[in-house]
Amino acid sequence: MKRNPLLVILALCLIVLSFFCYAEEVPVKKNKPIKAESLEQLVVLVVSAIADNDIQRLKQIITGNNRLILENKLLAIQWCSTILDVAVEKELAGQGKLGKNYFKIAGMVAEIYKNAANSSYLLDKVAIFQKWNKEGKEKYQKAEKLYGRGEELRKKYRYDEAVDCYDKSLLLYREIGFKEGETNCLRSLGDIHRMLSEYEKARQSYEQGLEIYREIKSRKGEADCLLCLGEVHLMLSVYEKAHQQYEQGLEIYREIKSRQGEAQCLLRLGEMHRMLSEYEKARQSYEQGLEIYREIKSRHGEANCLRSLGDVHIRLSEYEKARQRYEQGLEIFREIKDRRGEAECLRSLGDVHIRSSEYEKARQRYEQGMEIYREIKSHLGEATCLRSLGDGVLSASVRMA
Repeated sequence: MKRNPLLVILALCLIVLSFFCYAEEVPVKKNKPIKAESLEQLVVLVVSAIADNDIQRLKQIITGNNRLILENKLLAIQWCSTILDVAVEKELAGQGKLGKNYFKIAGMVAEIYKNAANSSYLLDKVAIFQKWNKEGKEKYQKAEKLYGRGEELRKKYRYDEAVDCYDKSLLLYREIGFKEGETNCLRSLGDIHRMLSEYEKARQSYEQGLEIYREIKSRKGEADCLLCLGEVHLMLSVYEKAHQQYEQGLEIYREIKSRQGEAQCLLRLGEMHRMLSEYEKARQSYEQGLEIYREIKSRHGEANCLRSLGDVHIRLSEYEKARQRYEQGLEIFREIKDRRGEAECLRSLGDVHIRSSEYEKARQRYEQGMEIYREIKSHLGEATCLRSLGDGVLSASVRMA
């Protein structure tokens, strides 16, 4: 993923502000470890030290909080990546000494991660960054910018432009031998193919990515690819394979304490059970996922679980419960400006109205959903809405006759 240092620092600040109205200052003594009383305070301290380019203070913070970092391996991965980006930025800006000091700090975090995860993944990453010459570092920065631009375009459903950015970024990552960047591009390309229902192309991209993540011993990347492959196999109705990959991903996410990943796997397992008409198992998986998404304040995940619970209720002919879930999901999708999620909730509400013999309301919902599907170029969604609209007209005609 894109890890622009300034954006990461800003994001971390926003996270902290959501927990605190102010941060209590910690007195700093030279060479004495600085201990944080909580994870949130630790984030404050690290963000502040990076923003001030205070290498000594940053070293004291890392030294004084080994236990907290050991317990939060994903945070260690993010910090190491951020500090490496800052190191590259400083060296290219002619601040070579400062850049080298940041590399040393990244190495300290990588050592802690090695002890926590029994993996040299971050140490290997630090070594790769350090061996690049100026040209290599410049190519890395260019690749990161292209990848970040691709991510922005993908979120706006401008898939052709996003693919162009990913392809260019992929070439640069391969030139400098940065495997993590390469496989991030492959996974993002797989995401676009999956969105466009090009499942074989998606499968190939994800499998290439999975192989590299395992090669570089990135457990989170491995779990992410397993989750994506499970989704492809689910869409292809290869349920046993999908189930295996979801369970493998879930095990890794729990191992690395990724609540977000755990919730995503539970949501996908719910989808699989629903498609197999195992509605009680589906409901249980969705509700477990919903609880985690609310815990970590993921509005997008919460909306997806609500919509999926609506799908279970509609199949059990519990139309009022289904309508309530879809309306709750629709509100959140609109709040976070997720057009695809909005369209799918509108289509599902149309289905509820059809089953409740409210044909005019159904028509309105289908037409609203169809308009959005056309906007985001989802031909499958548009076709489904058209078919549902036709079924609704037929049902109304039969009822009137």
